[in-house]
Amino acid sequence: MSRAKPGISCINQYGGRIGPLACIFLFLFCPASLLPLHLDAAPSTPVAAQSGAKEGASPPDASSSQRASRIFEEAVIARGNNNLKAARQGFEKLVFTYADTQQALDSYLYLGEIYEKQNLLYEASAVYHQLVERYPDHQSVPEALFRQGEISYRLGEMKKAQKIFKQILFQYSTTSFAPKAAFRLGDCLVESENMTSAGIYYHEGMEKLPQYIEDHPKTAFNIGSIYLQEKRLDQALAVFLSLEKNHPKFEALDKAVTFCGDIYSEQGKIAEAILAYQRVIDNYPDSIGAQVSQIRMADLGIEHPKMVIKGSTSPLSAFRNPVAAYRELMKRKTTDPVLAHLAEYKLGLALQKKGEHGEAMAVFRSLLAKSPKENIYQDSLYALKEEMVNYLSQRFQQKDYLEVIKFYEKNKDVVDSFLHQEKAPLPYFRIAQSYQNLKFYPPAIHLYRETQAILPPGVNPLSGQINFQLGLIFFQTADYQKAMQALQEIVSQPDSSGLAFFALSLMGDISWEKKDYQAALGHYQASLNVRPPHKGIRQLFRVGQCFEKLGKTSEAIESFAKAIDLANQEKNLQYLPEISVHLADCQFKAHKYAEALASYQKAESLALKPEDRDWVLYQIGSCSLKEAKSETARDVFGKIKAAHQDPIWPVVVDFKEEESGVRRQESGESGQ
Repeated sequence: MSRAKPGISCINQYGGRIGPLACIFLFLFCPASLLPLHLDAAPSTPVAAQSGAKEGASPPDASSSQRASRIFEEAVIARGNNNLKAARQGFEKLVFTYADTQQALDSYLYLGEIYEKQNLLYEASAVYHQLVERYPDHQSVPEALFRQGEISYRLGEMKKAQKIFKQILFQYSTTSFAPKAAFRLGDCLVESENMTSAGIYYHEGMEKLPQYIEDHPKTAFNIGSIYLQEKRLDQALAVFLSLEKNHPKFEALDKAVTFCGDIYSEQGKIAEAILAYQRVIDNYPDSIGAQVSQIRMADLGIEHPKMVIKGSTSPLSAFRNPVAAYRELMKRKTTDPVLAHLAEYKLGLALQKKGEHGEAMAVFRSLLAKSPKENIYQDSLYALKEEMVNYLSQRFQQKDYLEVIKFYEKNKDVVDSFLHQEKAPLPYFRIAQSYQNLKFYPPAIHLYRETQAILPPGVNPLSGQINFQLGLIFFQTADYQKAMQALQEIVSQPDSSGLAFFALSLMGDISWEKKDYQAALGHYQASLNVRPPHKGIRQLFRVGQCFEKLGKTSEAIESFAKAIDLANQEKNLQYLPEISVHLADCQFKAHKYAEALASYQKAESLALKPEDRDWVLYQIGSCSLKEAKSETARDVFGKIKAAHQDPIWPVVVDFKEEESGVRRQESGESGQ
């Protein structure tokens, strides 16, 4: 191209002049972007309305102006006919050869536009830059800056684009390009993942030019995403639904409609959420959004298994059969790997919720072997550990204590690390109880101690339970001193009166075993003081036994009588036969034969042990003798001899029958 005049030029670092195209190439620095520009219209600013020459420049002669005017008209016509090559040549000639003419000034925006259409973005940016630099006060500068910012955005030069858009906002805030610049600045910040600042500029743009997003779906999507992040759910939903309605071919519409489903779900509108997810699956079956929607639908199917959804012609398969939906995504070859792992993780959770703990653990183990994304790996590892604990709890509740122990021993390190990490004492307590129930006392004691170590500070009901179980183990192994220490921990706590009842009762049992009946009596009586008496039938019975051992027959009779009354009130027959025998024995010792006879006869009508039944019959006979009822005594003794093969009882009965005969003879002589 011939250049009669140097036109717009730059000074290089050595002081020499370089040509206009070389000046254009000074801006070759950044990578390409993804978003297209929509600048097909003619430049919006009527450049010719303002004086074209730079202040101080010499006006062009008449012949130059005429030639420039003709070239400009031809270029504009060529542009209108979409003859970009001819239009470009004309505008370039004006800019570079007739630089001081009004037509040259009018050509900058046209030339930049053509460069953009020909994807010569760096050249277009240089032309806009020259216009801004050469005519900084011209009314076309905001548009040139905006176009230059758009090109920088497309080229991925985010910092440069941000700088240009901010320049428009601060220096040209009253122009029509200011709100557009605010939107584009927000887009730049979204690309830089600075969502907070992006939201500020989007808000400024929406206040001044809300209709802008109707024609810019990418910006609308970004704004909706920020609304969603800020929990402005209704506003976000409105933006995404508008996108779905007005831009059905928008590249990210699958995500936008998926977000609609997420918003409905969070608002508790489950049916609307499911229908939104199904639209994504139906309309964009091969998209990432469809895969996410399938997982979301399956999740809702797990949470709302009985919900009936109306208004859809689709089968809603993912909602109705969540487990199958997860498995289908896992097997599908086109599923995004991360989402395939997420579906497998969700499958494990679904099986966990259904109580299929063994299968859930297998799923989590399989997923971990695939080395999924870090967050899924960590969640799966946590879920596996949690599922192990759930499995142990399930087996414990089923009283399969041996399986609890076997599984724990096999996975001890994993379970221990999880329970210590989560500070979860209850599973430890159940494992310890399993050992205890199978009489494996040393590991049970160890695990109870481990449970105590992870209890949260302060008063904890489980602390008393642990001490009671330890006391019970030590009692069963005859380590009475340690048993008493553990139980004393319970009764010393002011808020443990319920458990203290059992602790004091067990302390009484320990003292009973040691034959310290006075101490046992004190513990049993103390237990009755911390719990309503109608719940202490056994303790009243034990109090009576202690009195009996201590030779305090009257007190024993009183305690046994109270225990029997309470047992009858509670309809508790567990201890009633044994208490009745003890009461009758004490009455017999106190020579209250009539009362003893009535008590023995009452005991006989209950479910006595075989050995107690023989004794009761014998004592009925003895009481009958004491009451001079010889015939009754003879009948009772006869029953014992006829029904029992034990050699000791005939001897005893013979003695009693002889005594009865003597009494009858004495009675006859007295009558004579």
